[in-house]
Amino acid sequence: AAAATAHIPIPADTADVKYMIDLELSGVSAVVRAATADALVNRLISQPMTPAEANYARAFILTYRAFVPPTELFAKLTAHYGGSEAQRRRV
Repeated sequence: AAAATAHIPIPADTADVKYMIDLELSGVSAVVRAATADALVNRLISQPMTPAEANYARAFILTYRAFVPPTELFAKLTAHYGGSEAQRRRV
């Protein structure tokens, strides 16, 4: 008997994010292949985090300097999590 696989929805491409289908041993998944810096940061801070998103977070932290300067990333994260201007200037 063939093993049943769960249907995994693949998100539709948007103006900010383009996906590709990744065939893994565990099934089919959607992988971001291109996105704006804002869309990548928004995905990073989205909740709750699935195991696949934890992999995304690790990849993001290792590669973000290729597409967003550290000061810009810090400003985006600080804006999201509610830090004050004074806190941003101390770093």
